[in-house]
Amino acid sequence: GSSGYAYGGAIYNNGTITFNGETSFMDNSVIGSTSAMGGAISNHGSNYGYDQMHAPITFRKDVTFGGNAASFGSDIFNSNFASIIFEDDATFTGNTGSSITGGAIYNDKSDMVFAGKTVFTDYAAEYAGAVFNYNSGSITFEEDATFTDNSVSSEGGAVYNEDSTIIFDGKTIFNNNTSSYLGGAIINYNGSVLFGENSVLSFNNNK
Repeated sequence: GSSGYAYGGAIYNNGTITFNGETSFMDNSVIGSTSAMGGAISNHGSNYGYDQMHAPITFRKDVTFGGNAASFGSDIFNSNFASIIFEDDATFTGNTGSSITGGAIYNDKSDMVFAGKTVFTDYAAEYAGAVFNYNSGSITFEEDATFTDNSVSSEGGAVYNEDSTIIFDGKTIFNNNTSSYLGGAIINYNGSVLFGENSVLSFNNNK
């Protein structure tokens, strides 16, 4: 494949997208590049700063991701002051192969809000089995979040947070996530991981 960059197996966005019905992204991939970003969705905002979030994507109803593939963010690559909001439930059912970083999600200098229940299962990567949050990124889970059977060959079996903020404010479960080096469930480098006053936590058999 090419040594250049490739984005968005299904969707590349630098505008506004609203999904009003139930949506699924299955078996999408970015090919022909060693720097493949966003197997299903690659969402890119602006370089101008946090005065305004750009490239808003909104899911009004349930969304499912499964079998997608990319080097960075098998399901979603969200970067450069972009914004994604999930107003209902979001289900992430595993990637094809193994990502380099962010088995499901790669969030860089951008915002993501999960307002419904969220599940991540069976993701594999070198870093960040399910979720990678980096470079002043912000991710909020307002309701239940469950991470099960995600794995990495290096750090952050389920979640990798660096210089960024993640908020969990519902029932939060980490089951059977594994790392070969650091953080079977979560690794946090110079960032903030907040479990809110409404959160109920369960960590089971992470390694």
